[in-house]
Amino acid sequence: MNDNSLPPCPLCHCTKLSTFPYFSSHAGRIDTVRCSECLCEASTAAWKQRKPAPPAAWLLVEALRAEEGHSITLFCDNPDFNMGPDSAVEACGDYTNWSDRRFEGDNLTAALMAAYLAKTGGAVSPEIAEALKRESAHG
Repeated sequence: MNDNSLPPCPLCHCTKLSTFPYFSSHAGRIDTVRCSECLCEASTAAWKQRKPAPPAAWLLVEALRAEEGHSITLFCDNPDFNMGPDSAVEACGDYTNWSDRRFEGDNLTAALMAAYLAKTGGAVSPEIAEALKRESAHG
């Protein structure tokens, strides 16, 4: 049962939460929350203070525009059933020789990831890897 005053799971954004008491010999009763999707849990007080993890796409945008002068342009999706990629971005920075370069993918995250991999030479930061893993596990 979800307590409506509780925010969704910060990891997977699920709203199917269970609350239950946990008893400790040192602290006594601690009201606890557990997510039914990813099974993370915390005390009710800590759960209310948790901040949702940013989506992978936003982390990629931030990484692509982190250095001074670097930019990323997002285009609207084009799902016209032409069997081609549905999303595109244009990136500009030292890794594109300061020229706009187009990157495409099946969705926005995939297009951003293509640009990010070009920028990093194939390396992926742990924070972005974790966000991608989390999103693939939870749809």
